[in-house]
Amino acid sequence: MRDELDGGIDFREYIGIVLKRKKLALGVLLAIVLPVTVWTELSPRVYNFSMVIGPPLAMAADGSIQHLDSIGNIKAKIDSGAFDTRIISEMKLSDSTLKFDVSQPKEGQLLKVSLTRTAEESEITLKILAKLLEFLDLNYSHTNEDKRQRIGNQIRMVLSGIGRKEI
Repeated sequence: MRDELDGGIDFREYIGIVLKRKKLALGVLLAIVLPVTVWTELSPRVYNFSMVIGPPLAMAADGSIQHLDSIGNIKAKIDSGAFDTRIISEMKLSDSTLKFDVSQPKEGQLLKVSLTRTAEESEITLKILAKLLEFLDLNYSHTNEDKRQRIGNQIRMVLSGIGRKEI
């Protein structure tokens, strides 16, 4: 009687209503859970494969360590697909598109490079990421060698100029 005056519902009445409608509640539950379960079981398993890379470093003449390139430039090179064609052709991949997901943590000097693939493609995906790292290394080793040659040429020009000066 007190519950009726308070405007509340008696717990026994609530249980009675739920038990009366149990077939409806079970039907709604199965109508939602069954298709979701079937879809989940039939859909392919997709995984995110990733690696974290930093900018290439080189030692300067004064012994300090300097970045050969900025994180933004490396990200732009990967995002633009600069290495995709070389990776696809060298690895003889049937998939003609690679879409690397490149993200940079806030204020960090690292990049996270990811590929999303199915479990069956896990081995080849790891090889693709390794090949990207190899091409990046090769790219910057050429950059480093080019800088060394330019500096060497400048030194030779200065030295040859010093030898020719008349006193």
